[in-house]
Amino acid sequence: MTPGEVVRKEIDESINNMDIPKEFLGKNAELVMKMMMHEWLIDDALSDSYEEGREDIRKEVAKRALAEGASIEFISRITGLDIETIRSVSPS
Repeated sequence: MTPGEVVRKEIDESINNMDIPKEFLGKNAELVMKMMMHEWLIDDALSDSYEEGREDIRKEVAKRALAEGASIEFISRITGLDIETIRSVSPS
């Protein structure tokens, strides 16, 4: 289901459940849909940024642990990073 279809379904359910007055949605359905899509896109972008940030932190932890002499296998177990990723952040 596309994001637009999901938003459309949510609008339809809101009309049926009377969460939002039918008259309002009837006149402003397109605006409501655009607002919901905009909010959805922002949430997705924030979620993606959060995950990228977590990955960067795990790589930094791996880099520091390597510098302290920790084994690649240990770092993998602790950070959840795969061996190749850990090797890619290794300073050597």
